[in-house]
Amino acid sequence: MENNIENQFFKQINTNELCKLISLTKGFLCYAAPGIQIEPAKHIAELAQRIGPESIIVFLDIDEKVMRMGYGDIHAVQLLQDSGILLKHIPGLRNGLIVTDESGFSYTPTALFLEKEGTGEQSLNALRLMPEQIKEAMARLSPASKAIALAQAKTVEDKKKIEMLTSETQPISVDKKTIDIISSNLEAVPPAKFDIARQVRVYEAYFQYVDISLEGASVTKKRITIPKNIQIKNASKELNDRLNTSVELIGKDVNISKIDLTNEITNIRNNFTKPINRIHGRIILKSALPLFKDRIKGLKESIEKYKKDVAENIQAEFDKTKEELIKLHLPNTLKNPPDSLVGLWGKPSEENVKAWLDDELSKVIPKADSIVSNIKLYESYKDVTYDTLKNKDFIEKIREAYPHIDWDQAHQEFLAAGEEEKADSNKAETEKS
Repeated sequence: MENNIENQFFKQINTNELCKLISLTKGFLCYAAPGIQIEPAKHIAELAQRIGPESIIVFLDIDEKVMRMGYGDIHAVQLLQDSGILLKHIPGLRNGLIVTDESGFSYTPTALFLEKEGTGEQSLNALRLMPEQIKEAMARLSPASKAIALAQAKTVEDKKKIEMLTSETQPISVDKKTIDIISSNLEAVPPAKFDIARQVRVYEAYFQYVDISLEGASVTKKRITIPKNIQIKNASKELNDRLNTSVELIGKDVNISKIDLTNEITNIRNNFTKPINRIHGRIILKSALPLFKDRIKGLKESIEKYKKDVAENIQAEFDKTKEELIKLHLPNTLKNPPDSLVGLWGKPSEENVKAWLDDELSKVIPKADSIVSNIKLYESYKDVTYDTLKNKDFIEKIREAYPHIDWDQAHQEFLAAGEEEKADSNKAETEKS
C-alpha cells in the first residue's frame, strides 16, 4: 500500500500547504480560488521574482463579500497586483485549483467566517488531479490558462487534445480602482474577527434574545374636548357646574378589559423564555422557537378578536355619549345659536341644530376602528453578541436558566477564541514596541 504522503490522492490543503506547494514550484503556477490569504500571496510574490510573473496566473472572485466571508484578504490581492502577476476576476468562483509545474489539486477553500481551516489527515478537502485532468482543467478554466497549457504540452497529440477543449469561464481583467474601493469599504467597516464570529455562532445555535409586549391596548382613558362653538357662553354657575369642557367617552361599565390578553402573553413569556438580567433581557432556546411562534400565531388571533369586540363596544359607547351631548346642548344651542350655525340655516330648527351638533361632535369623537388599530403585538428577536458572551455573569445565568444543557464544549471553544484574540493583541503590542 502506498504510504508516501506526497503522492496521496486525498489531501488537506490549507494556508500552510498552499505556501509549501508554491515554494516548491520551479517553472509554472496556476492558482484559482474565491480568494487568497496574505501568506500564500507573499509566497507567490517571491515566486514571481524567481521564475518571472509571466509564469504565474491567478484567478479570484474579487468581491467585498468574498473578503467578509474569510475566503481571502484584500491586502493579498493588492500584493499580487503590485507584483505584476496576471490577475483575473471570475465572479462566483468557489472551487479551488492549484497547479504547480506538473502537479495539480482540486480543493474546497475554507470560508474562515464559518469554520477554521482544517489540519491533519482527518480534514481532507482536496484531491490530486491526474496529468490529463490538469490539462483539461487548465484548458477549460480560461483562454489564458489554456494558452499556458498548450505551451506546456510536450507532444503534438497533447496539443491537439487541448486545442479541442473549450474554456468555460470568461475571466475579467482587474483594475486598481475596483480593488481600492473594496479596500476602502473594508477599512471603513472591517470584517468581523473570524474566530470570534465562529465562536458566537456556537451560542447562536442554542438561543437568542426575544421580547414580546402588547402595545396600544389601554383605551379606557379617552377624553375629548367639547368644541368651543358648542360650549355655553355666559352660562349661570348652576349650568357651568353641570357642563364641562371635556368629557370621558367610555363609561366604567363598558367591558374592554385586556386582562385575558395580558395573561396569555404572560403565560407564553414565562413558558418559553427565561430572564437573564435587566440588561440582557429574556432568552429563548432555538429548539423551542417553532412552538413559540405557533403560540404567538394563536395570540395574534386572540388580539384580532379582542380588537373586534372592543371596537363594537366602544363604538356603541361613543354613539351613546354623542347622543347624550346633543341632548344636553340642544336647548341652549336653540336659544343661543352660534354664528356658524346661523350662517348655515338662518334661523335653525330643532332638527337643524341636532344635525349641526352631530357634525361638530363627530369632528372630535374618533371612530372606534382608529382606536383599536393601534393595538399591536410587539415582537423582537436578537442574536447574541460577542460582548455579551465575554460577560462571565451572562454565561453563569445561561447555565442556571438551562441546567440540563451541557455548555462546557461551547464555553471551551469560546475560551479558545479568547486566547486567539489575546495572542493577536500581544503580537500587535510587540510589533508596536
